[in-house]
Formats: sequence, structure tokens, C-alpha cells
Amino acid sequence: GVAQQVEFKVIATIKNTSIENQVSNVVGMTVTPYEVVIVYPHLNLPGSYDPYGDNGSWDGDGNDYTRIYSLKSDDRYEGYVNMVAGGNAANAVEFKFTKVNWGDGEFSYSGTPGKLISGGGGNIPLTSGGYYKVNADINSLSYSVTKITRWGIVGGATGDGSWSSDLAMNYDEAANKWTLTTNLVAGEFKFRANGGWDINYGDDKADGKLDAGGANIAISAAGNYTITLDLVGPVYKY
Repeated sequence: GVAQQVEFKVIATIKNTSIENQVSNVVGMTVTPYEVVIVYPHLNLPGSYDPYGDNGSWDGDGNDYTRIYSLKSDDRYEGYVNMVAGGNAANAVEFKFTKVNWGDGEFSYSGTPGKLISGGGGNIPLTSGGYYKVNADINSLSYSVTKITRWGIVGGATGDGSWSSDLAMNYDEAANKWTLTTNLVAGEFKFRANGGWDINYGDDKADGKLDAGGANIAISAAGNYTITLDLVGPVYKY
């Protein structure tokens, strides 16, 4: 959104000869970059969980908090959903996948954990409510759920120089984000779930967007930092 002055030139090369490269004049112009907002395919997760006081979330239309996304548009979906018990669920939680909303493609429990059927069927059961990483592959009619009980930051920037123990983050249910305010030293860190390395994120391009198993995140100077982990929507950010 900010206009910038840029310059271009063209260089022409003939390979395998002694002819020198030909270089054009420099042409200047003003360009204004803009962001392209990509609309990623998604699945809604209607269910009996009640994270935001709506007496169960069986609304097939869904929202950012109850959707998982396909970043490659290949019918493989992933996302994090807070499926706390409540509403129509006393303790356990049940849910389904819908392509857009009810009537536009429903994927249900086949009776075998990890397997889906297309169309009407049973609800997918969870043994307990909580914060879950959810994956679904419509090509193979399969799904997986991983309960996340803890997010933390780990690395030399935490001050102890250790990559074996992490500092726990706090979950803000209303904002659906994880935060931590702590002193850091110059160094590096990563985000990881459940105190292990099976699920961890870094930043390959240092652009504030997270990559699974990505590069360590650099802290250039010691200080008191507030770190926010935002797993809502198709692109995970910090």
C-alpha cells in the first residue's frame, strides 16, 4: 500500500560466444504493491462443543474458530479448534465435517477411528473436550485429532540455553490465542506443543508466519517480550 520508486534494466546474453552482454538503459517508475488475500478452501466442524456460549456449535456455516483449511487446495485440511465440553455435551464432544455448510458435503464417522464416510453417518467422538489439532483428508476419507494441552517456547533465547525444556504459554479462550510475557536474551527459539517435538513451528522466511518444523526464530536483543501465538485461520502467525 506504499508507493515505491524502482528501476529496471534488461541484460541480453548469447551463450558460448565472445559477444559481450547487451544492457538496456535504466527505466524508472513508481509502483504500489498490494496484498492478495487468498480464499482458501475450508471444512467446517459443527459439533456439540460450546467454546463461545452458543449452546453447542452445530451451525454448519462455521467461522474462523470452527474451521480447518486446505492451503494447497488439495482436499487435505488442517487447523486448530477449541472443542471444549459444553452446550449439548456434558463431558465428551462430538463433531462432523461439512464442506461448506449442511447440504453441501458432509463427512461423518464411519465407526472406525480415523476413518470417514461421505454423507450422513455418525458423529465423530472425542473422549474429552479440549484444544485440538485437527487434520482431514477427503481424498482418503481419513482424519486425525491431537489434543494440545500445552504450547511453549523453547530455545537458547529463554535464558537457560536449553532446547529440552520450554516456557509454557497461557491460552486466552476469548481471543483464541496463546500468549507469554517473559524476559528473553539474544538467541533463538521455537514454538512446540505438549512439551515435545512432534508438533513444532519456526519461521523460514522471518516474515511472522509460522512453518511446521521451520527455522529457529531470532531474538536480536535481550528484553521483556510479549509473545503471541495465533493459530486461527489458514496461515499460522506469531
